[in-house]
Amino acid sequence: MNYSYYALIIVVSLLSACVSKPEPPPPTEHYTSRINDAGEFEFAYGLSWQPEAVPRQRGRNNAPRNLQRDISLNSLPATGEWKLRMEELAIKQLKQKFNDESICVNGHSIDDIAWARDRIRLLGTCQ
Repeated sequence: MNYSYYALIIVVSLLSACVSKPEPPPPTEHYTSRINDAGEFEFAYGLSWQPEAVPRQRGRNNAPRNLQRDISLNSLPATGEWKLRMEELAIKQLKQKFNDESICVNGHSIDDIAWARDRIRLLGTCQ
């Protein structure tokens, strides 16, 4: 019996399982704007994604043992690195939108960044 043959089959099976895992869909873009009472151009730009696309931090779980089995993957916090990448992506795509549509040609400021489990929203004004 040749064990290397069986090991090769196992490795190929594992690799094919990894390769066949579908990529999560790309984030969806959301944009709205308005002129406020002070005459300023305000905008809200956001990205949303499927919750299962978020890499989760794993660590020691201090929940009581009977509750640990009920804690889903989606309740774990996103990794800091992933959140930073998504924030950078949102800022980059907002700048591209402004360039493509000639909006905020004199610049803009982002006044607030709001996070939720499945989205990020940038709020700001044009200068």
